[in-house]
Amino acid sequence: MTIYIISYIFTVFGQYIAETVELKKISKLLLVANCILLILLAGLRDVNVGVDTVGYYEIYNTINSMSLQEAFTYIEPLWVVLNKVAFYFDLDAQGMIFLSSLFCTGLTFIAIQKYSPIYSLSIGLYLSLSFYFSQFNVIRQAISCSILLLACKSLSEKNIIKFAIICFIAAMVHYPAILFIFTFFLVLNINNTKRVLLIFWIISIPLIFDSDFILRILGFFDFIYGDYYLIYVKKFAIEEFNRFGLKTVFNQIIFISIFYFYNKIKLEKYEQVILIICLFSIVLDNLFNSTAILARISMYWTIFQILAIPIILNGICRVNKKLIFVNFQILVFLFLFYVRLLLQNSNNVVPY
Repeated sequence: MTIYIISYIFTVFGQYIAETVELKKISKLLLVANCILLILLAGLRDVNVGVDTVGYYEIYNTINSMSLQEAFTYIEPLWVVLNKVAFYFDLDAQGMIFLSSLFCTGLTFIAIQKYSPIYSLSIGLYLSLSFYFSQFNVIRQAISCSILLLACKSLSEKNIIKFAIICFIAAMVHYPAILFIFTFFLVLNINNTKRVLLIFWIISIPLIFDSDFILRILGFFDFIYGDYYLIYVKKFAIEEFNRFGLKTVFNQIIFISIFYFYNKIKLEKYEQVILIICLFSIVLDNLFNSTAILARISMYWTIFQILAIPIILNGICRVNKKLIFVNFQILVFLFLFYVRLLLQNSNNVVPY
């Protein structure tokens, strides 16, 4: 656990100090160094670290025991290609784990560099909200989420072709990522979407306490997909899930803050898009709060919180200079949240 705490202090608080003293060049160099550190930490982990690391070792061996045609029917095509390329260059399963960390963390940090006004806060959120640890478990989905983070510009420009290409690439790593393509309709008329999301957010609040709500809704449509899939979803219902825990409270505060300040601060188009996606992700989180398999699907949208929260905080601080040190207070809160994740052995990352 110590290595995770040291890495958090170095990456997050080190980045914060560089930002506070306004050393822009050092801050950007430190961002690269932090990215490399986190890639190494995840990429060089032992096979026993992470819920499904051993499973990806088996997938690597299975893919490379098949022909290309057979492998394409076994798992997502782009994942097959990556494993075949790794094998061609004499990289073993551990090498493939390193490559997955390189893509996942690397693409995420590229998005942070392009779209986040506060690097330290984005890194803190990436670590503390367990997005980083997701690559110790659901590796393909974690990479797909990182790819989708790069769709902000195409969404803000309403470039459906470029956006569809990004969604397609993400889906070739993890098929359910294709669902993200519906995000395009969220940003067609942002003001209307914002009002609709407010209504759905209000409706979603009491449903946080009703863990069976989603299961009852799915039950109405079991004639479409059969009982097997409903049983599968129920299997992953989280009975011990903290229905109104710290993260849930944090989400509601973020929703209210974004909604209240959205029209009070100057926002770039891509920032508007990121904030709308964040609002949508919180509604999804509320609805899927107690159903793990659906909460995993919502990760395609919730990962945008690592960009949205710095954007809204930066905007608020521009309006009210007295809040300039709020970032540090949030980072301390996130550090405590991060430690709690480690104590709970999130994604089976402890011991390293």
